[in-house]
Amino acid sequence: MASKKTYELDEVGIMAPDQRQVQELHAGEVGYFSASIKAVADARVGDTITLASNPAAEPLPGYTEAKPMVFCGLFPTDADQYPDLREALDKLKLSDAALKFEPETSSAMGFGFRCGFLGLLHMEIVQERLEREYDLDLIEGYASMEYSLIGYRENFLVRLDVLINGEKADPLTTIIHRDKAYNVGKALVEKLKELIPRQQFKIPLQASIGSRIVASESISAIRKDVLAKCYGGDISRKKKLLQKQAKGKKRMKAMGKVDVPQEAFMAVLKLNQ
Repeated sequence: MASKKTYELDEVGIMAPDQRQVQELHAGEVGYFSASIKAVADARVGDTITLASNPAAEPLPGYTEAKPMVFCGLFPTDADQYPDLREALDKLKLSDAALKFEPETSSAMGFGFRCGFLGLLHMEIVQERLEREYDLDLIEGYASMEYSLIGYRENFLVRLDVLINGEKADPLTTIIHRDKAYNVGKALVEKLKELIPRQQFKIPLQASIGSRIVASESISAIRKDVLAKCYGGDISRKKKLLQKQAKGKKRMKAMGKVDVPQEAFMAVLKLNQ
């Protein structure tokens, strides 16, 4: 009655305990029916089923359609996988009526889908299934939480920025209460230290409020023994090799880019729960 769809029944039955066909089902009985329903959205959990020829006056109370609480953009790393991603989402929706998605285009990431989930766990499960079951390589687009406005309250909120190798990582920025800024900032940079792979140069991680650093960590560089092949000889030769290595690391730090894995962006949402 909620989806306003009409189908012809193929079979009606009860579970006793196996499926046993009967001619009719009455109020209060527990049973099943089968019909050629191709779209799972047409038969949602909690909906009321009635006869088209003799309908009920009103549906049973309490039914509400599943409302997404977390929205996230999913994009294939390979643009050619866009049709595969659409097909995979369609198949997942057959067994997961709570999953919502619509096409989305990003100038940076190309074609993808804006997906709605019941929560963070639901989002992680869908992402894992898409990658494992359908062999897709996906990219943590912008994620937002569903909310409803209950009024305005005065509070001391600050913008907590995250700097990776001196560069501000805007997707990791969060608005938080001033009293929680230090704890959240420290937890975030510690989590990033675990998730970001080491490079050949030292990577400073900082959480800041404006120009004030509230928490910091650093990822140590992968060290290479440049003196391994230097057996004996003048000490000046060893110093020259070490100086050359130091210059190379300095140049690499200035020009090198840090790849931030998707798990790092998920850490922001988890820390703010």
